[in-house]
Amino acid sequence: MAGAWLATPLSRWVGGVSRRPWTVLVCIAVATAALGWVALDRFRMNSNLSDLIRQEATWRVDFDRFKEQFPDLVETAVVVVSGTSYRDVEAMTGRLEAALLGRDDLFRAVYAPENDPFFRRHALLYLDEDDLDDMADRLAEAQPMLTAVAEDPSLRGVLELVGDGIENEPAAGFDTVVRLLAESGEAVLAGGDPTISWTDELFETDGTIHRLIFLKGQADFQESLANARIMKELRALIAQLPAIDGVDVRITGEVALAHEEIEAAYAGVQIAGWVALALLMIILIVGVRSAKIIIATVLLLFVGVTWTSAFAMLTVGEYNTLSIVFLVMFFGLGVDFALHFSLRYQEEINSGEGDALRSLVSATNSVGGAIAICTITTALGFLSFYPTPYKGLADLGVISAGGMLVAGFLTFTLLPALYAVLGDIRPHIVDLPTGDRLVAYLSRHRGPVLAALGLGAALALFLASRAHFDYSVLALKDPRAESVVTLRVLQADDAVTDYALTIMSARQAPEAALEELPTVETV
Repeated sequence: MAGAWLATPLSRWVGGVSRRPWTVLVCIAVATAALGWVALDRFRMNSNLSDLIRQEATWRVDFDRFKEQFPDLVETAVVVVSGTSYRDVEAMTGRLEAALLGRDDLFRAVYAPENDPFFRRHALLYLDEDDLDDMADRLAEAQPMLTAVAEDPSLRGVLELVGDGIENEPAAGFDTVVRLLAESGEAVLAGGDPTISWTDELFETDGTIHRLIFLKGQADFQESLANARIMKELRALIAQLPAIDGVDVRITGEVALAHEEIEAAYAGVQIAGWVALALLMIILIVGVRSAKIIIATVLLLFVGVTWTSAFAMLTVGEYNTLSIVFLVMFFGLGVDFALHFSLRYQEEINSGEGDALRSLVSATNSVGGAIAICTITTALGFLSFYPTPYKGLADLGVISAGGMLVAGFLTFTLLPALYAVLGDIRPHIVDLPTGDRLVAYLSRHRGPVLAALGLGAALALFLASRAHFDYSVLALKDPRAESVVTLRVLQADDAVTDYALTIMSARQAPEAALEELPTVETV
């Protein structure tokens, strides 16, 4: 018999538990309460994808030095203001920057580069050559108008300029001022903003204009969602400002990406957990049809998840976006042990050969060794993930291995105590369909079946050969999240990129040599 060498100690353990069921249940209840407090008190969720891999290389040391020297350039949130009008985008950016600076209790290191006076005064130095040439052409076209305004900036001069634009030189730029003054007058009559945006006139925009505001927030690491308050207050502040037609305000950056990653992980685990629990209950109700077994199984799952969560916090110390899925895995793996033991006990107690105590011991002699071996092998299988430098997978292996040991222990401790208290389990004849007909059909038509399997294998091999590895960590995030959508828009418009390197040196970096490298686009 499989696991016969484990039968004797397990039978003795189950026999002892069955003789003192109430004592065991009280001890388990106290332990569950204590471990539940540990799990909640020490709960920590790490959404930093860079921490999913053990980073002991020299670049990590350099990054830590960079973070120490320039703390305001890492772990930031970025407010992105987008639109098609320079005037509207700059107006909204200015309002947002002022509002953020007014909340120094929560936000610090607020910086909008293109609002900086230095960059506004020297903006032409930072233009691409093509954009600079285009602006120079526009200035040359408007030169007669600008000269006339410079010679006589009074109201009389403006009116004369309008007259000249209408009567004499519509093609020399004077028609532009007529149009702008007309639009300004219409805005006054309509109660709108009559300000003329010369930036929109002199700078051609091929698409969307983006303005970025960088900021640091006061994260609360005592909370499971450390950046929740930052994101909540930031969104509330944006909502309070008067909206401008055609201008969108969105949030991205490391803070937003991490926060929405945790939210997605929580939501995903919750949905998967409820779906798994619902399907499990359907299987138990249809297949087992025993209220006592269902209650005992669900209780084992609840206690097991609580104990394993405490084990995770005491060993690994945190969850990451990969290891958190153990909660759902425990439902599927932990319930296997409980059902094997429970159904075998049901057979024993209804065979009429003994009372609950003898039936529990007999069930343990029958399937206890197999369950124990499955517990050990499954735990070792998960634990084999630990040596990998992929820390996210290693943490999942440690937590899941601990969860399997917890499930095995509770199978031989919690379940016998419960059944000793609950008593007999009545048998229920379940007329479920079997696979006999399917197996007979496949055997009779083995030729076509093998041909179909071969064709399917060839197709699968072809599709597998076309697989590729996505190196972007954005592929691990929810593509519908605001932070991810915004970052992809900025990347598509060449406003930012996450494919960037930073060189920190006490001397001048060889910029010219770097630009000559074929893998470098801009410096």
